[in-house]
Amino acid sequence: MLKLPNNVSSKYLFVLLAAERAKQLQQGAVPLVSTAHAKPTYRAMDELHAEKVPFLLTEKDTDLPDEETLSRRKQEETEE
Repeated sequence: MLKLPNNVSSKYLFVLLAAERAKQLQQGAVPLVSTAHAKPTYRAMDELHAEKVPFLLTEKDTDLPDEETLSRRKQEETEE
């Protein structure tokens, strides 16, 4: 099993970053590291392991209800 890069906190995040970088490589982005791999996915993973891919994590606005709304809905359901 591959070890996660120091700047990536979870396997889930690693997969998301590698997928996004692979898309960039497929669209013609210049590779950031020299690698023996030809496939964009493996190139992206190598770039992440070399910590050459800059990324910024931000919170996205979503349409998901907050905790208060969820508890209110649950209470309304039980009252019916």
